[in-house]
Amino acid sequence: MIKVWTDGAEAGLLDRQGARGSTFLYLPGAPPPRAASVTMQIRLASWDIAFGLPPIFEMNLPEGILRERLRLAFAKATGTFDEFDLLSIVGRSQVGVITSGTRSPILRKNIALCRMAVQHAAIGTDVEVGKLDGYRKRIPAQVVRFPFYDPDKTRPRS
Repeated sequence: MIKVWTDGAEAGLLDRQGARGSTFLYLPGAPPPRAASVTMQIRLASWDIAFGLPPIFEMNLPEGILRERLRLAFAKATGTFDEFDLLSIVGRSQVGVITSGTRSPILRKNIALCRMAVQHAAIGTDVEVGKLDGYRKRIPAQVVRFPFYDPDKTRPRS
């Protein structure tokens, strides 16, 4: 069972249901601002998913090589390793997901676009990006205004 928090307060519980499904239940008396997603409004009945996780939780799961490395690392210990196990490992410290990243030739720095939790998305907020290289490194980063290279549009263009 995973406790789900929104805006710094406990909002509900996520648990396995059947062989491959999940169920999410809001805590009694949870106010509407504590909703985990706009598509999962607060209600007394639980949100039951026959296969996998509700979309709001699934979209924050690691993908690609990170997902595969976590699966290989934890499958031996748990016997099985599914999306629920993956969420219980990464869900506590993750505040966002990088959707694309590259090296900026103008800034001579790495830049990235990401989806972040609103409470961590203020301009100037310092965050850490996990680097998958086998050493669990953290790279310091900062939330900046978009576009990165010329926010005030002062650079001449031809």
